[in-house]
Amino acid sequence: MLLLVALLAAVGAAVWLWHSDSGLQRALQRVPGLALQGPQGRPTGGPYAVQQLQWQGAGLRVVVDGLAWDDAHWRWLPHAGAWVSLSLQRPRAARVQVLRTPEVMWSSRSSTPP
Repeated sequence: MLLLVALLAAVGAAVWLWHSDSGLQRALQRVPGLALQGPQGRPTGGPYAVQQLQWQGAGLRVVVDGLAWDDAHWRWLPHAGAWVSLSLQRPRAARVQVLRTPEVMWSSRSSTPP
């Protein structure tokens, strides 16, 4: 019974995030390494634009200026092995940069000689 209540709460939270502007913005702010400047619209459907999108992780830094699209169509579980598919109508960007960033390397060996 407790598992059913937890599952229903999780589904309810996901539906609220998907349909709520404030919930969606909060969720996007929690994506590790993601920063959005000047978002307008909803990335879940309809026209969307963002002045600048930045993401950093896995040894890369991605900067997209002037990202926009006219509409987004999401499909859940489109085929075996895929969770989601996304089709964008008229996607565009003024500039896209993909840069390598130095990765922090942790060594198990000591840097001092024995």
